Amino acid sequence: AGIAAVHYQHDAGRYGVFSLDASVTQIFRHDYLRFVGDIPQDWLNDPNYSSDPKRKADLSLNWAYRDISATLYANWQDKTPNYAAITSNLRFDAPDAGWVSSHTRLNLNLSWKFLPQHKLSLSVNNLLNTMPPRDPTVPGWFGAPYNSYNYTPYGRSILLEWRYTGKQH
Repeated sequence: AGIAAVHYQHDAGRYGVFSLDASVTQIFRHDYLRFVGDIPQDWLNDPNYSSDPKRKADLSLNWAYRDISATLYANWQDKTPNYAAITSNLRFDAPDAGWVSSHTRLNLNLSWKFLPQHKLSLSVNNLLNTMPPRDPTVPGWFGAPYNSYNYTPYGRSILLEWRYTGKQH
């Protein structure tokens, strides 16, 4: 696997500090060898062994001004094999076998440190209330129409937190 990451920060003076964090992960190979002398199996490109995305990326944009901060976080996953490809011995040659589209989720966090030991935060997970990409090849009796190993069905959640850190010495 390969990982690339970048961090950038800019102090905009009276407008606060802006920062960007980004990373991407690429899986290049996943070979399996049971015994010495066996022919290695390519598990990365065989949907019977892996339905994981080959690429994932994260992006975080942050703004901080005095005692206030805001962060927008994005998580992206590349396409994955669909149910027809995963469950058939024919793999991608099976009828209706193919790919499920990539997927992105956004989260937002706002915080305000209103007293030295008190901080109020509002977090919105799955900001756009997106569902996992639909896989039309999943049979109705199986359950949800998406790969539950790669995705969660959780919609938007909103959390309010008041944190007290105790007396500072």
